[in-house]
Amino acid sequence: MSSDTETHPSGRPGSWALIALNLTLVMVLGLVTFAPNAIGQFQPGGQTLAISTLSGHGDEQLLWMFDTNSMKLVATGWDRTGKILIPLDHRDISEDVMKLRKSR
Repeated sequence: MSSDTETHPSGRPGSWALIALNLTLVMVLGLVTFAPNAIGQFQPGGQTLAISTLSGHGDEQLLWMFDTNSMKLVATGWDRTGKILIPLDHRDISEDVMKLRKSR
């Protein structure tokens, strides 16, 4: 007599598959829970996209600003003690777009 379901020594069909599925779901839950959060804002008719997030190195806060007119991206950090923005880096995205077009 043959059966379509695989029976394991425990007598329950597919128990190893359920255990693997549960472990996978627990790992995904851990990744989602401990991943840094990011919040973005873009107003209709505006020219700047702003995204605030944690850096992943403790409680450091970062602010990414992208100006759609000039195609420039600026990254700043927030100094909690002095309560000021610290410029970290900037990038001209239009140069990257030109390089990409030339490479194709």
